[in-house]
Amino acid sequence: MKFHIHFCLLVPILLIGHSEIKAQNDSYWLGMGLGGGPQGLVFTGNGSYQSGNMILSLRYSATGQLFGDEYWDLGFLIGVANNNPHIHLSASAGLSTVGGTRFSENEGFLSSNPVKYHPILGLPIEAQLFFNPDIRFGIGFYGLLNVNKHKTFGGVSVTFRIGRIYNG
Repeated sequence: MKFHIHFCLLVPILLIGHSEIKAQNDSYWLGMGLGGGPQGLVFTGNGSYQSGNMILSLRYSATGQLFGDEYWDLGFLIGVANNNPHIHLSASAGLSTVGGTRFSENEGFLSSNPVKYHPILGLPIEAQLFFNPDIRFGIGFYGLLNVNKHKTFGGVSVTFRIGRIYNG
């Protein structure tokens, strides 16, 4: 899970290079969050770009037990969003690569034969609900789901985001 946490920190940093958006009414932001779900802890990192009512997102998420099974995805999503500057609401879906590790129920993370899932395609779904008190930052909830043949997983995180949240 430590690798996934570090990768979760890296993905938004890599997106900073895309911050020179020229359109006057477009918004973009980086978000990071921590939460929970049926599989345990949830970590999220995402970068989003909104033009009008269309939103594009690149996300990394990892979910798992502290010393147990873990699943992750890296996905590109497209969806719809509102244009309210102080309350953001959006829903998106797309394609992702999904992987993970499953440990023996009897041995846990000390298992000598954990099952490593090779990356496969998944269907990532996300919903964002944010309060934006300022043009530069927001706080809210980031809901995620990934449907795939290994293990469908999901959760909700409390997420902070920074960027050009709306046109002030």
